[in-house]
Amino acid sequence: MSGALWLWATQIGPRVWSASLASRVQQELFYGPTILLSMDQERCVARGSARSIAGFDVHAALNQCGDLLMRWGGHRMAAGMTLSMDKIEAFAERFEEVAQTHDAGVFIPKGQWTWSWISTW
Repeated sequence: MSGALWLWATQIGPRVWSASLASRVQQELFYGPTILLSMDQERCVARGSARSIAGFDVHAALNQCGDLLMRWGGHRMAAGMTLSMDKIEAFAERFEEVAQTHDAGVFIPKGQWTWSWISTW
């Protein structure tokens, strides 16, 4: 397994996950490409935010999944996406396949992590 992390959450009212939350999960809880999806049950779409790590180009990875996405954009370290909820499983599988093509060393944490932000929630 490459170490790509997936978090799904049902959207409650008009609130959607912020890009900064995906970034915090990636930086503080998990070292690897991280995608956080918020579900819009009424429209049957998921909107997501991706954050990456050094050595993993999330923009290029999404490009290889482009046929499964309604729209997407970003750069090598961060991106946003919208996809139909019925495409989530196929998207997750394809993204993981792309991640598997990278050297495993890319997914080894570099530096020291801190968990201090958890106490502020």
